[in-house]
Amino acid sequence: MTSGVKFPLLLVHGVFFRDFDHFNYWGRIPEELIKNGATIYYGEHNSAAAVKDSALELEKRIKEIVAQTGCGKVNIIAHSKGGLDSRAAIAMTSAGQFPLNFTYHLVKYFDGANDGLVGVDSFKWGSALKMVRLEKKGRGISHGDMIDLNRENLKGLDVREFYVQLVSDLREKGF
Repeated sequence: MTSGVKFPLLLVHGVFFRDFDHFNYWGRIPEELIKNGATIYYGEHNSAAAVKDSALELEKRIKEIVAQTGCGKVNIIAHSKGGLDSRAAIAMTSAGQFPLNFTYHLVKYFDGANDGLVGVDSFKWGSALKMVRLEKKGRGISHGDMIDLNRENLKGLDVREFYVQLVSDLREKGF
């Protein structure tokens, strides 16, 4: 299935990461999206900064991409703090494994269902929430699994295909 979309994709990473050439935060996902026709850009922001400061960097990055491509807007796929940074940037312009297995129970105690770091109620935004679960008992989808952090194939989830389908859905909606 071709996942090429009308507007380019901006992948926005979580806290304490940077966009590196040799270690991609998103694992094998960008390669799979490109193979399926998507145009990919990265946030290139300092995610360790305060949300407002990261948002200003993302706002600048979005404007660069729009100016470079003439696309008018971008589709944002964000993970973890990248979601907060992206939301702030939008508002300002009106435009399973270690270590997460240790934090799951603590986050569950305070926030309920979670991915080992972020509670479900914290990541709901917009109209297209997709909660990813495995059929296999005893192993959930972790915060790191959603960005292919360990570059492992999980039984019951091909995270690369999840993003291909996500982008395909954007294409079908005209984005």
